Amino acid sequence: WSYVSSGSIGSVAANADGTVYLTETIFTVTNQIPTNQTPAPGRADSSIVGLDGRTGAVRFRRSLPNGSAQWPQETEGGDCVSPLYHDGGSLGPISVLENGDAAVQQAVQHFRHKGGCPAWAGTGPLFRQVTLSVWRVSPSGALTVTTVRDHAGEWPIAGERPGDEDYFAGVNRPDGHGGVLSTWQLAATDGQHGQVSRVAGGAVVFTQPAAWAQYY
Repeated sequence: WSYVSSGSIGSVAANADGTVYLTETIFTVTNQIPTNQTPAPGRADSSIVGLDGRTGAVRFRRSLPNGSAQWPQETEGGDCVSPLYHDGGSLGPISVLENGDAAVQQAVQHFRHKGGCPAWAGTGPLFRQVTLSVWRVSPSGALTVTTVRDHAGEWPIAGERPGDEDYFAGVNRPDGHGGVLSTWQLAATDGQHGQVSRVAGGAVVFTQPAAWAQYY
């Protein structure tokens, strides 16, 4: 059998019962730059898909949340428009856990620039929220999520973001006790820092520095 995606496949893993898990991102793009009153010009929607390993049939497709960005920009005619773009976030590789579930990390960002035009002129304010989550899905398609890290803030001038943070999704591995060990990267104003978090029972049990996390 074969599975043909209408978008792009990120990573694939299979469990012992033959369930094939994959991450998929579907892109939808329009060709026009919108005004403030028009719909979003484009979007990317990410999902976790489960396939029957014997037949290739789709057992389930579970949508993941979108990030978004809204930036005033300057066109050739000098008009200031504010397109809204939705994206499926940044996904780490999918991994199979001890009980046959799959786990994948997702980093999602939301940007809103509410100042003048163009945005890169240094006017503000700028609102930004970034969230790192571990998504866990069972062979039947039951989906749960645990937030590993979340940061939000608003700054008066775009480009000046004291205390800002960014997250880069890494790899999940079973910890031998029903939980998940997740390596990820924290990018802060003082540099990048490898992290490892243990996720169990729908919560983060601990997070500690791990210099090797940048290498997964």
